Amino acid sequence: MIKVVIADDEKRFRLYMEKVLDWEALGFTICGIASNGEQVLEIVSETKPDIALLDINMPKMDGLVLTEKLKTISPDTYVVFITGYSEFEYARKALKLGVCEYLLKPFSKEELGKVMMKLKETILKKKEEEKRNLYHRKVTLEEMLNKTMQLEAEDREELLEYRERLMQLGISLDAPYYEVSITELEKLGEKEIPKEDWRLWLFGIRNILEELGEREGKDQILFQNYEGHLVSLWKLKSREELKELQDLLKKFCSLTESLLGISVTVGVGSPAAEFYAIPSSYNKAMLALQNKFVFGTSRVISYEEAENRNQKADFYRLELNEQLLGYLRKNDREKVEGTLALVKQEMVEQQYSADYATAAIMGILSVCLSYIVEMKGDIGEILGEHFSPYQSLGNMHSLEESFQWLSKIFRTTTDYFRKPHSKRAEQIIEDVEGYIREHYSDFELTAGSVSEAVFLDISYIRKIFAKYRGCTIQDYIITVRMQAAKEKMEQQKYSVSEIAEACGYLDAGYFSKCFKKYYQVSPRQYVNQLQNGKNQE
Repeated sequence: MIKVVIADDEKRFRLYMEKVLDWEALGFTICGIASNGEQVLEIVSETKPDIALLDINMPKMDGLVLTEKLKTISPDTYVVFITGYSEFEYARKALKLGVCEYLLKPFSKEELGKVMMKLKETILKKKEEEKRNLYHRKVTLEEMLNKTMQLEAEDREELLEYRERLMQLGISLDAPYYEVSITELEKLGEKEIPKEDWRLWLFGIRNILEELGEREGKDQILFQNYEGHLVSLWKLKSREELKELQDLLKKFCSLTESLLGISVTVGVGSPAAEFYAIPSSYNKAMLALQNKFVFGTSRVISYEEAENRNQKADFYRLELNEQLLGYLRKNDREKVEGTLALVKQEMVEQQYSADYATAAIMGILSVCLSYIVEMKGDIGEILGEHFSPYQSLGNMHSLEESFQWLSKIFRTTTDYFRKPHSKRAEQIIEDVEGYIREHYSDFELTAGSVSEAVFLDISYIRKIFAKYRGCTIQDYIITVRMQAAKEKMEQQKYSVSEIAEACGYLDAGYFSKCFKKYYQVSPRQYVNQLQNGKNQE
């Protein structure tokens, strides 16, 4: 409902405006009625109405002064002046102060209705636009945060770029310490969470974590990662707050179970003393979370705790999981196989128990599944609709057999992402070509910048583009630029240097060489041909 405040010093006119329209049926609600300017300001301060219908001449405050004060309290409120004939010119001047409409007394039901419906349309359009902008900001923010977490500390230039983009989105990143925690939903009581209810429960636990963080005075940036986990980037003022954060997260686990009846597990990374170390904290939080197969669920697991436990229990090195994920991203099957063999060797040497071996293998498998989700793949399509890792692993009788099964899963995954798939490839090509057509004038446009823009590995999109378009991405960039250059020349109103710059070339001489190589004629010759043809006409 759109909120309206009515103000007039004449009682009969206030009653007229209150009764003349069926406000509710038209989508309005009257949030206050006032007889003077002071009452108006009180109502506006409390209710922040969308529209204020104000008589110009009321006791205690001039109409223009009232409008000015009202706009200070509620700048988005639309003001409609109600005026007599003698004040008509006065009302017109008021339009310059933010008064959007005026009504001349006496006005009919139709006149009032016309003004209100016009404002209603304006307000609803504005609210819809704000809603779209808010959604776009949320999506952009989550994408930026997820891309940041995928980087390494060595990628300082890219991290700095993402930091600046995040700050442009209103995110403050100047804390002395950072720490990442990752929350995963487990069970609803003793039952698995139905897929169709998952988003609803995620929303509920997100609210608990947000409110708890605010209550405890802990600043966090909360977002969802590609795997569907809740990720918190905590901004801490001192090292003492690190211990306090552990206590807060334990309280969070208890609250979700007591309030919602749902269990969650939280992995916590190591502290980061600078922004560049945040991705490392994220990776360690993910590794800590993967160790729930050893530590159990419905609890907080820190990376340090997992490392200490693993060292005491001679658990295989956690950095091997990071290596596996890195090799998957590069689609390096040989190194994936080599790393799996290394993990198996360490497990044999450490004489793992059956429980430890099962937990370790499930942790390794989760790396592969996380990669599939990260690549926006469908686990059922890649590994089969009836893929059931717990059941399959339960049927294994030896470590060797288990690793053969595990190797097959990784091999199937790398094979899948090595070859293009028609529907997915079409979408990727459409995204790539669309981005190039929109940004061909960018001097720094390259295959690498295109791959970053569409959030895909450069070698992967190069392979798809070559197969389905028969050319390289760079060739396509040149084609788009040359076609644009030719079109601009045909308009005969730009110089060669202007066309070069508009088509992404800093050096007009280099542009001329490229143009001649592409069209077998120099820009100058082509322009002359156009002019000669025009003269002959």
